[in-house]
Amino acid sequence: MWYNIITIKVKDRPKKPERVYKMEVVINKCFGGFGISNECAVALGAKLIEIPELTGRFHHIFPNNKSDRDFRADPRLIALIKEKGSEWCSDSFSKLKIIEMPDDVEWEISDYDGMETIEEIHRLWG
Repeated sequence: MWYNIITIKVKDRPKKPERVYKMEVVINKCFGGFGISNECAVALGAKLIEIPELTGRFHHIFPNNKSDRDFRADPRLIALIKEKGSEWCSDSFSKLKIIEMPDDVEWEISDYDGMETIEEIHRLWG
């Protein structure tokens, strides 16, 4: 019985395809919690309603009522952060950051005292 053996030189091996990062999500990277500035909210089309108990604080009412997850991946928010900067878009208790990740990943946001990370959803037992 004869076997044909093919040798492949290292330089001839096909390269592994690099993972393409397509999705961008906004998270908070400081203790305090996720929040956008009043100026950022207005630029995104929100109506500001003053909170009487907290002088100078406003509640943002958005016309389309996106979920938190959809809002954080909103291309308009991401473009605004890239254009104006994180300091302009963040409220006084947050530091917004754009995270790139693969678009084929099931994800969730985890936080510790307001500082957030994105974690891939996986299965757990016991």
